[in-house]
Amino acid sequence: MSNDERLRSLTIIRFIAIGCFRMVPRIDSKEVLNLVPSVVPIDTKKRPRYTLYAKEPKFKENLRMRLVTDIGKLLDVLVENHSDDASSIKTALKIYSITSVYFGVFENFVEKLCKDLESIKYSFKDKLSGKRKHPRFVIIKRIAIQLELFSISNYQSLTEIDKQVIFKLFELSIHRYGEVRRNAQVYLFHILRRYLFSYQVIIDRILELLDKPGEADHDQIKGCLYILLGNDSIFIPTKHSWTLLEKLWPSLARTMHATKISTQNLLDRIMEKIGKQFDTPAIIEDTNDVAMKAAIDLWRPLDANELQSRDQMRDERNQANIRSYNNLMEILNSLFYGDPLTWRQQEMTMAFIWLLLQKRIPIPSSCIRTFVDFLIHDNVELRKISEKGIAAFCRIQKPPRFYVEKTLQEILQRPVNVDECHPGDRDDNLWITINDYKPPTSQIQWEETCFMDKSYHGYYKWPKIIRYPLNKRERYTKENMPENVRILYEKFIDKDFINKFTQFMVLDEEEEEINFDIHRFRMFKGLFRNFGMSLVDSFMDHLYILIHDKTKKQEGSHRVAAEIVGGMIRGSKHWTLEMVC
Repeated sequence: MSNDERLRSLTIIRFIAIGCFRMVPRIDSKEVLNLVPSVVPIDTKKRPRYTLYAKEPKFKENLRMRLVTDIGKLLDVLVENHSDDASSIKTALKIYSITSVYFGVFENFVEKLCKDLESIKYSFKDKLSGKRKHPRFVIIKRIAIQLELFSISNYQSLTEIDKQVIFKLFELSIHRYGEVRRNAQVYLFHILRRYLFSYQVIIDRILELLDKPGEADHDQIKGCLYILLGNDSIFIPTKHSWTLLEKLWPSLARTMHATKISTQNLLDRIMEKIGKQFDTPAIIEDTNDVAMKAAIDLWRPLDANELQSRDQMRDERNQANIRSYNNLMEILNSLFYGDPLTWRQQEMTMAFIWLLLQKRIPIPSSCIRTFVDFLIHDNVELRKISEKGIAAFCRIQKPPRFYVEKTLQEILQRPVNVDECHPGDRDDNLWITINDYKPPTSQIQWEETCFMDKSYHGYYKWPKIIRYPLNKRERYTKENMPENVRILYEKFIDKDFINKFTQFMVLDEEEEEINFDIHRFRMFKGLFRNFGMSLVDSFMDHLYILIHDKTKKQEGSHRVAAEIVGGMIRGSKHWTLEMVC
């Protein structure tokens, strides 16, 4: 059979399948279990019924299953013996993929219908009739589109046949021929988007290829990286699964097979996309009463056994998340002390650890030590990531503030009728505009002075109770300093370390690009806020040296001095009067 005849036959089969798949039921197959533990089923048995196909036709066999079997075999033959027939392979891939995802309508068709509806609504808009008063045919068209939208958003559970289709498309997505890879990846993404958590079935295969010892097939690695890069609808590396992140991120960081420029560029694109899209998944999942009530209203109340199962499942998931998070942080940190990494891999690993910083559970001390040590690393990019990390640690370790609740009468120390307030400047709100402000003369006066940080209070009316922070904050001392805080303290009171650190900061910028670094400023702000005067003595000698520098590094020295002084000023916000006087 010639290529043209084969393409013509496949095209006919494809359009026949598109025409009849709306009335062909889904393949009856065993559901893939343990994708995600849940009390509530993620599958829905509802499927839209249309008048034309209200009575389900009787076929001798399921046409979807027939196409999965026959087209799957045909794809193997085409890829092996007719790899030059790209058009036939592409059409066969379309047929093979729609057996699992097509139930009567395509997404791009629905998007086109929605755009047409918007233009029709605008054209037939009758302003005299008021809002949402459309002609009858527009309402009917809108209902029809809603039915189509329900068809494409009707998520169902993954079955063994769907899993088989995913595996086939995955193997073709890492094939040695680029055209086959590109086409297979497009349809693989369609299926991964259609079925929730379906990406889990291919993760182990991806990890196997990335961690493969010895030589690896460049085309397979490239295909895996393109799958991880995904498209606008799916991006696997930022899925909310700590188990997935625990396995995938270290493999990305330590893989030794991305040696060519094309694969290195793919890794850079993946890292860039992770940086833009990643938001830390919840480690400890809590559900408040409002959410529980909403769930009951949407579904039904759970009985005693289901509630017990839910609590047990949630506790197990939280413990598993904590273990996965700690393992992930320890594994990433251990990469620096195991097999030698390239600087690109070190930057990726540091970026991963920085993205994973959070305050729900303690961060491993080894990670904090790594960030501190890398402040004086030879690689400027690693130093910059470390500075961001130290700023984040300082914010996470920030001592608590003290809040008080008072009425307006207690703050002003005179009676005020808050119910008769009128908008504008009044005697009772002049104090928040620094009217006749007098600096306090004692620490007690300074702490009790109320500085309102809510600009909307006072202009129109006052709340019955005003909650505001006192002008003091706890600071760490040697007696009450946890281990993870002590790591930072001991490094930043070491004058030799500060000397090396400041010298590196002076040399970080090019001569023509001397810019104030906001991340260093935040780092110094956090250090002086948390440790107070304990660090001032360590930095003062180096500040004098930086300020009086007359060499060719003068601009860099002055920039670093400005960053340190700026952080010191902002960090001293809640210092005592004795500390600032």
